[in-house]
Amino acid sequence: MHFLTWEHPMITGAMDMVLGGEFGNASFGVVKVAGVNPGSVFIEAQFVVICPAPRGLNVRRFLPQSSLRIVVDGAGEDVTTKYDGPWFDAAVRDVPAATALKVITRMRGQISSLTDHATHFAEVQQENGVNSAVATMHREFDAETARMQRLAAVNPNIRAEEVSFLEQTREQLARYLRGAQLKLDAVRVVVAT
Repeated sequence: MHFLTWEHPMITGAMDMVLGGEFGNASFGVVKVAGVNPGSVFIEAQFVVICPAPRGLNVRRFLPQSSLRIVVDGAGEDVTTKYDGPWFDAAVRDVPAATALKVITRMRGQISSLTDHATHFAEVQQENGVNSAVATMHREFDAETARMQRLAAVNPNIRAEEVSFLEQTREQLARYLRGAQLKLDAVRVVVAT
């Protein structure tokens, strides 16, 4: 126990299994509160924005791995702002597994359709986040490139390769940022009773 640290391969492997596995990433519950009509269906979907890139580019300083929470109602409308996370956590009640399986089996088509709607809303948010990250990256690298060019004009020790390296890094970062992927991480199906 004394030799285990957070960086130990056994610990990192266990963390990867827990975070990357599919066990426990779907749930079903019911809600009974005033203002929500019985029979209403909600899909709460958690998405993760992943940007795989070489570690040397440090892409996370512009686009940190983040999660997006989207809630859609039975009509496929985005109601995320109306029903926040704490409201869901307080209002949703678990049901027996057999009951949940029967309901899920009967509603499979509707759940799939609503999950597609949630994915569409998450893709829009992801695109906005990626565009913002690319713009921030371009501003930072353009300023650094201009600084290096000004220095090169007065200092012969600044090589042209240093400026071209910054430009190549900027292009690589833009390519990797635009290649960011959206992954559905968890789904909660909620039916009002």
